[in-house]
Amino acid sequence: MRLLEVVRGAKSSDVVIATVMKLSKTIGKVGALVGNCWAFVGNRMLDPYRNAASALLYEGASPYDVDKVLYDYGFAMGIFAVGDLAGNDIGWSIRKGRGLTDPKSRDPNERYVSSVADRLCELGRFGQKANKGWYKYAPGQRRGQPDPEVLQIIDEVTSSEGYSKT
Repeated sequence: MRLLEVVRGAKSSDVVIATVMKLSKTIGKVGALVGNCWAFVGNRMLDPYRNAASALLYEGASPYDVDKVLYDYGFAMGIFAVGDLAGNDIGWSIRKGRGLTDPKSRDPNERYVSSVADRLCELGRFGQKANKGWYKYAPGQRRGQPDPEVLQIIDEVTSSEGYSKT
């Protein structure tokens, strides 16, 4: 990843910031100076993208079809494969910390599309580190294979929330 997020803290000096920004170029990264806030740059941009991809699951797409389209379009990997690489439990922890996994705490005007991801985590499907997430992984392998069990979980969760593939 070329992005290097440089977080300006309350006591960060201009010299330190300038040094780190210069260092980012030296090591071939793109430095982005940000304040201390939720999700900084990368994850803040990734969140709507992930939500849009997750919404497609409720409309009948499979995570494997979504990832293939993204890969074929030129992305290094699909969004669901990214979740498996980063660890699905990381996003789950953030959603829980923000109160999003509790329907009573959510904004009723916003569609919540992470119930499938939440269910995968409840089942211990944290991604590559667990050898299963959106994909299943042979021990020691980083390239996942589609898992029919995930498609069944998607059907169960989306159906329980009133969605159908028709």
